[in-house]
Amino acid sequence: MSLAVLLQTLKDKARGTGLAVLLILIFVVYMVAMFPEVQKMTGLDEIMKSPAFEALLGKVPDFTSFDGFITLELFTLTALVICGYIAFLAASFLAGEIEMKTIDLLLAQPVTRVRLVIDRYAALIPIVIVLMVAIMAGLYGGTQYMGIAASYGWLAYALVFAGAFMLAFGGISLFISALLSDGRTAAIVSLGLLFVMYFMETIGESVEKVSIVRSLSLFHYVQYSNIMVYHDLNLGNLGVLIAVAVVFVALAVYTFHRRDINVV
Repeated sequence: MSLAVLLQTLKDKARGTGLAVLLILIFVVYMVAMFPEVQKMTGLDEIMKSPAFEALLGKVPDFTSFDGFITLELFTLTALVICGYIAFLAASFLAGEIEMKTIDLLLAQPVTRVRLVIDRYAALIPIVIVLMVAIMAGLYGGTQYMGIAASYGWLAYALVFAGAFMLAFGGISLFISALLSDGRTAAIVSLGLLFVMYFMETIGESVEKVSIVRSLSLFHYVQYSNIMVYHDLNLGNLGVLIAVAVVFVALAVYTFHRRDINVV
């Protein structure tokens, strides 16, 4: 069984992933180093709990505690940016090749369309793992240097959910990529859907009348504050994320296998 497509994808994305790891390490350490100053700010927690901020960020726990600070700054905001990067990668895996007119070269190799889609998605798994490890390394290094007490076990649990979330949305982006023939369009649609899901959760959490839409958002299944602050794990939510990843990768395989590809 050839792993040529998988290995080539990892090689092609190695430089971008390496840069992402470096930026994550620097940012996470800097963010942890800023926490003691944030903790001194008076009235900040009340501001973060205002209706406007809750609609934008969701309900935030005590922002002056390290767990609350990390929940917002890292798992809510930074993880959103990283997921955008994953969505951009996945969206380019198929539609990008068609746009660049290199899909024929890929399909000329001894690999089926089904295997091509699966190998492209499989390349996301080590990339996501490396990014999650980079976050954990930055957190550990930053907290040790600053002398901040942290629950590394619960941080690891939260990162498992973050990784599963990114792989689930990566599956959705891959499906969008299998439908379209323009990598940029696929990326824009994927990023647009990501932000729509984000606001479905934050607004639905704050406004009871539209709370029903929360179940349609992947963000509903990664309740970081429950993990970090209340030490509550919902493995059912993890199962939902894994199921979404499997279903949308299967849809991407089916769609790409059945579609006509015209490279002019």
